[in-house]
Amino acid sequence: MRLSKASTLFYRYTYRRVNVDQASLKITPLLIPLLSQPVRVGIISFGWIQDRRDDPVDPHKGIYNTLDVGLADHLFGTQSQDAAGNPIPLNFARILARNATYHPIGKKLVLARSTEVGDIYAFNTPGDPATVIPLPERFFGGGGSSHRGFPELQAGPRDPTTGLNLGGTFLFFNQHELRFPLIGDNIGGVLFHDMGNIYSSFSKISLRQTQRDIQDFNYMVHAVGFGVRYRTPVGPLRVDLAYSINGPHYFGFKGTQEDLINAGVDPCVTTNRCQVQRVSRFQYFFSIGQTF
Repeated sequence: MRLSKASTLFYRYTYRRVNVDQASLKITPLLIPLLSQPVRVGIISFGWIQDRRDDPVDPHKGIYNTLDVGLADHLFGTQSQDAAGNPIPLNFARILARNATYHPIGKKLVLARSTEVGDIYAFNTPGDPATVIPLPERFFGGGGSSHRGFPELQAGPRDPTTGLNLGGTFLFFNQHELRFPLIGDNIGGVLFHDMGNIYSSFSKISLRQTQRDIQDFNYMVHAVGFGVRYRTPVGPLRVDLAYSINGPHYFGFKGTQEDLINAGVDPCVTTNRCQVQRVSRFQYFFSIGQTF
């Protein structure tokens, strides 16, 4: 629904059933007990977009806001189940908001910034509201469009045995970019700083810069880097090189997904590849379009 030239409102009802195939996990379900259970979700949501950018593909000035609010309730068909397969009610609210602004500095420089905040809160649901949200419904982030200090979708809490990413119920990312011409009219450069993380819950938010131990992922991760933009008719080709200043350490399986599958149902027992490791300090991303 068009509210004005700059604002649009969306509303929708979504119904889906998500099931983690136990045969495809190749690890014991006890490693991620409740998060791996099937979930049926019926959610009513509303979205609002305000776009006042001069160029949606490569903005130089303006503002861009988005807001998405959803409610999942057993009245809409939402239901989870426990480890024994018994149905349990699942009710939660979800909100995700983003604000981006673009400020020209002189005739050649652009200072762009983006802040994204999200929260998922369970209510009238048995168990801890911070842990009952199933794996498919959690926030996942990190990568070329959210936080370049992480590989794609690898921010936030991890399973303490395998090191697999588990997502979280609170999201905070803040990004700054200084965009400038580099070579001629078609090649530009970017200096950037990304900060934030996926937190296990709202109550665990912390601005700490250091990790307390290898099971602590609720702290602020920072990354800096340099990027190159090449202008094309469909938007700028983007290459970014990021350096993670304080990326997390964690205990987990070291190897590819195929290695994990071949290791059997208990990889830390059948192999000696479970060890303390850290997210690589250097990350490389290639894409089309500006980061935000």
